[in-house]
Amino acid sequence: MSSPSPHTYDPAKMNVFKGVNSLVDYFNPDKNAPLPLVELPPQLNPFYDDGVRIYAKMLTALPATNVKSLPALSLLESGGVISLDSTPEQRAAQSIHTVTESSSGSTVTSMAMIARQHGVSKVRAWMSNKISPTKSSLMRFFGLELALFGGPSQSPPQDPMGGIAKAAAQGSQPGVFNPNQYENPANPAAHQRWTGKQLLQQLPDINVFAGGMGTGGTITGTATRLKQDRPDMHVIGVCVARGDKVPGPRPRELLEPVDFSWKGLVDSVEDVASKESYTLSMQLCRYGIVCGPSSGFSLQGLFQVLERRKKQGTLSQLRQQNDGQPIQAVFLCCDLPFQYVDEYFDKCDEKLFPPIANEHLFKVDQYKYSTSWILDVASAQTMLVYPRFSTERVELPSPSELSPDPSESDSDASSTPTSLGLLRPAIIDLRSRADFAAGHLAHARNIPLSSLNREDPSPYEDAVLLATQFTELNKRFVEQPEVAHECPGNGVAELNQLSLPEMLACLKKSQREALVIDYSGETGRLAVSVLRHAGVKAYSVVKGWDALVANGVQIVKPKA
Repeated sequence: MSSPSPHTYDPAKMNVFKGVNSLVDYFNPDKNAPLPLVELPPQLNPFYDDGVRIYAKMLTALPATNVKSLPALSLLESGGVISLDSTPEQRAAQSIHTVTESSSGSTVTSMAMIARQHGVSKVRAWMSNKISPTKSSLMRFFGLELALFGGPSQSPPQDPMGGIAKAAAQGSQPGVFNPNQYENPANPAAHQRWTGKQLLQQLPDINVFAGGMGTGGTITGTATRLKQDRPDMHVIGVCVARGDKVPGPRPRELLEPVDFSWKGLVDSVEDVASKESYTLSMQLCRYGIVCGPSSGFSLQGLFQVLERRKKQGTLSQLRQQNDGQPIQAVFLCCDLPFQYVDEYFDKCDEKLFPPIANEHLFKVDQYKYSTSWILDVASAQTMLVYPRFSTERVELPSPSELSPDPSESDSDASSTPTSLGLLRPAIIDLRSRADFAAGHLAHARNIPLSSLNREDPSPYEDAVLLATQFTELNKRFVEQPEVAHECPGNGVAELNQLSLPEMLACLKKSQREALVIDYSGETGRLAVSVLRHAGVKAYSVVKGWDALVANGVQIVKPKA
């Protein structure tokens, strides 16, 4: 392992990283300000009035947003994969081509980023086949090669069938490095070098430190450095309750074989359940301490020690040499919550989540929309007059100059000039039968919706109406059986004679446009979304039938 580089953080650089070493420097803790240490307000600290001050060490503020990027740096340094002081030329001469590690989360993801900065782009993660799809997708997003294994998701380091052994076997190959975070002393050395050192700089009178235990590296390294200066301070190691699971830390029985010297450093070992871990994490997030379940896990372990000592009357003993001063306690915020969001809803009480207004809308109106499918009146008129409507601006005669007199006939005969092979648009009128009979566009087909009335508000203003209309439209246009039918040519009248499933099949097959008419244009917009999902090239009209009538579009009325 290379010797630690000196702390070279320069405030005058205003946190700007540039040049060929920009990313390497950005990930180098020695060239960054200490990570934030944030005191919890009384709302988050139930022991505030007992003279306890609790601080969150925000390891989430690291470039990789998780605690494991520190040991990842140290572990890769130990194998000569990286050097924080290397030049681009040295990185180009890298002899290691692959890093392999047993990890299902932050450690190997951090390694992938850091190794790639140093010229090693191939990183393989050995992980349990019980990992969530979200996490596996996230790791592949970061360019990791995944290798799955069966059996227990967390196994002792000595298990020959586990991921640790498989990674070690691959690491014996030429050009492949297995950092082995479970046994490599570079793991705790990272926290001795950075985490513990920063805490002493930021909070010299620290009394209590709490951290989760997975590999044991974080607690071992941090506590080693803290107790060098504060030998009487109280260190709390937090383990997952038996039979439970929190991402990152492990149950107590799986820590027994770990080689790191955590047992001689930890004063209390606390078992914490997942429900409390997720709940506390979510509470922290809601106040702006954005952190994942392992952070709530560490805080809960701290709470348990404080509560027990309060009941025993020994809380004041944690002050050590700080007589008369508040007890200064620190816990670690290790990663972010976002990849675990679904798990919060499984672990936390439902009453902790605000209700969703109009939740039923999740089940309806999920198809695409586009403003290009909504026509103004002039465009709709042009579409009716000229087959194969184009949205491009062209110089055309006024539609009124070419429109036939629709009052003479509702047949498909028309004096409108057309060309062979061009298709006239279909017109789907959703209004009531009575309103359709009182007046409609020539060649329109009435497909009335029972849920559509002239007096109704917009479905987008009435969630119940939206769900009702969508359901009816979906049954009409999407849930129709597939049928085979010989479609008519240019004519619309023949198309209107077909059954609805046949008409829809022909519209999809020919890609003939369809103009949807309703009262105000709002339900028409919804109908177009449904029809487009069904494969029909449909359009609606802004403000619907009322706008067409107001702009003098010729309509067919019943003869006196």
